[in-house]
Amino acid sequence: MFDRLGMLLSGVCLVHCIALPLILLVFPSILMTQHADTTVHWVLLGIAVPVSGFALWQGFRRHGSRYAILLGTLGLVLLTLGVLHVMGQSLEAPLTVVGVIALAAAHWINLRGYQHE
Repeated sequence: MFDRLGMLLSGVCLVHCIALPLILLVFPSILMTQHADTTVHWVLLGIAVPVSGFALWQGFRRHGSRYAILLGTLGLVLLTLGVLHVMGQSLEAPLTVVGVIALAAAHWINLRGYQHE
């Protein structure tokens, strides 16, 4: 259940990351809501970390896939780096997109019960 929720959250985040730049091109006045967008990112990260962490840990306990937990951790780290703007605000979207894809892939691996030695 938590892996499916994690994949759903990853999808929502990915749609947000792809749609927002397109919306900003059409409606430049939305640029004034940068603070609200940052809040959304923090909220999504605050949901993703415990949901994904729990799901990945349960999957590891169930089928022992280190690959899934490492890939999921990488995804969460990339998401966090994007939200924190550690590497600059211009890399927020690329870091987030790659992080979300890695996290969704980790949840998929958990759902499939994949074991990687």
